[in-house]
Amino acid sequence: MGRTGTSRRTFLRSVALAGLGAALKDLLHPSPLATVLAGAPQQTGIVATPTDALRLRAGPGTEYATLAIVPRGEPLPVLARNGAGNWIEVRYGDRVGWVAAWFTTIAGDLFSAPVVESVAPAALTGPVAIPSDVLILRAGPGTGYAVLGRVPAGAALPVQGRSTDGAWLYVEHTGRRGWIAAWLCTLSGDLAGVPLLTAEGLPLDAPMVVASVAAPPIVSRAEWGARAVSAGYIPHTPQRITIHMDGAYFERDPIQRMQTLQAWSIDVRGWVDIPYHYVVDRDGVIYEGRPVQFVGDTGTNYDPSGHISIAAMGDFDIQAPSRAQIEAIIALAAWLSATYGVPPALIQGHRDYAYTTCPGEYFYFDYVQNGAIRRAVEERLRGGG
Repeated sequence: MGRTGTSRRTFLRSVALAGLGAALKDLLHPSPLATVLAGAPQQTGIVATPTDALRLRAGPGTEYATLAIVPRGEPLPVLARNGAGNWIEVRYGDRVGWVAAWFTTIAGDLFSAPVVESVAPAALTGPVAIPSDVLILRAGPGTGYAVLGRVPAGAALPVQGRSTDGAWLYVEHTGRRGWIAAWLCTLSGDLAGVPLLTAEGLPLDAPMVVASVAAPPIVSRAEWGARAVSAGYIPHTPQRITIHMDGAYFERDPIQRMQTLQAWSIDVRGWVDIPYHYVVDRDGVIYEGRPVQFVGDTGTNYDPSGHISIAAMGDFDIQAPSRAQIEAIIALAAWLSATYGVPPALIQGHRDYAYTTCPGEYFYFDYVQNGAIRRAVEERLRGGG
């Protein structure tokens, strides 16, 4: 961070001289408050005013966790100091922590403040998110989840988990846990080791306890007249559910559309079969596509291995999906989630993995990005629908 006040060297020289006087005073008139090892902070009448924005830390040193960002010019009541006088314990709102004294202007006799020789907890562990503005704490990783509260700008929040796309962070603030938008925070530390969590804050690999979910009606390949495919499939283990659109405005018979899509995939693109595992028409009818135990295909830059692909018929950059389509996709995704152990948090859109608008503006933002489909699937897995 920048610095506009007294240099550290000049500050330390001044506190050393003041410390000598304070030491002589202590020798002549020892005080029981000269060294404070524990107990409630005491008001001293001394005030420190930051000359720049600085970090409020859990202890007297840069190795301690950041508790908040204190703005420049904020008067801070001084509660104690370390032995050298270069770190001071202060009160900032409802928080007590430590700031670097050389980034402050001191009003009062700093060396009359009690000395703290030990501080716990010891040091920062794990990454920290610091909101750049007041943020909403939500019940899940998306703007469609309920508001649990608000987090002030500058609060230092240890990151306890993250969403699968890294866009949302699971944190705790004033005893309440929830999700905040990562792109509105300054991050310190490496998120690579932070666990991926479900919307409820549970590990994605935690055992799922689900109600029995029945398979929805599905039109088989034979029923819609699929070409027979005997070779060329690549096996995979389903681990995710990914939603697509087929990208053409819906205006013709869905059976013909399925046959045309398969012919284009094989004859034009050179794929082994239709790229999607399931396709849903405007009336909510579900069609069986490529067998789910085999990897799908894509014309974009991501590896579809492990993805169960569900495509909705339509171009949702220019039209909205029908309610029947959404209900059918929820029923299908719930059954697949229960059958293959896919956590609802891993129900995402094509655009979450590749540079594309798929499954379209009117589908992705209204049903996928805000968590609407995931929440509906979670409810069915709990037996609520």
